[in-house]
Amino acid sequence: MDGTGSGEARQAVPTSLFVLSLPRSLSTVVYHAACMSLDLSQPAWTTDGELLNSDRFARSPGDDAGEPGTKYTQRGHAPTFFDDLGRFLDRTVSLQGHGYKDVVHPFVCAAWLADGRFPTLKLRRDPAEVAMSMLARGWHYPATVASPGRALDVAVIEGLLRAWRAIDAVPGVTLDYDAVIADEDALHAALAELYPEVPLRRVRFIDSAFGNDRDHQLARRETDEYRRLSAIVDAVASDLDAVPHSNGPDPKTAGA
Repeated sequence: MDGTGSGEARQAVPTSLFVLSLPRSLSTVVYHAACMSLDLSQPAWTTDGELLNSDRFARSPGDDAGEPGTKYTQRGHAPTFFDDLGRFLDRTVSLQGHGYKDVVHPFVCAAWLADGRFPTLKLRRDPAEVAMSMLARGWHYPATVASPGRALDVAVIEGLLRAWRAIDAVPGVTLDYDAVIADEDALHAALAELYPEVPLRRVRFIDSAFGNDRDHQLARRETDEYRRLSAIVDAVASDLDAVPHSNGPDPKTAGA
């Protein structure tokens, strides 16, 4: 990953950035590229800016760490812990000059960021692809927020859809996964929308290894498993659409 200067002097330290996404959505690459583009610092005591992922605190290997820590906390299920996480963000997030990321506590972050005080980049990937990747790794924690009695794969998908609806309601800019893997300029344009007064570096992260992995990911869309999971996504989305409160979090009750 490398960046080139904008040729303009930066006049002020930018407001801190949040990157939100479902797991397995290229969030780590996007996060580091965004921090480089904006010249943002990263918290030293966790990896990849993940303030709420306890698995990261010990610098665990791998991208978007798996099952061990508590994830996908909702206020309605664990109100004290939910509020504790919000207070933790109050204490640790710097108003300016830093980049942060979350993929494991979307309901907490949706509530905390609902007032729009921080520029937020929302990275969107097809939930069927996310589910296929997570199920292959044995990462099932989104199922904890699903309706009772669901089969595991259906429950994981329901949890992912609920998580994305919470993320989607946060003020900010949405960037599609397919746009990012096709052209780095998509990220540059999204950051320019979030930070119209800030000179940006152009960051390059697409190389031959990236292209090979991209081709592998795209090929999975031709599989029977992807088509099966896509059908489940459509069915579960219809179920959630039938329940009005599932369309997005109320800022006062997000995560309930």
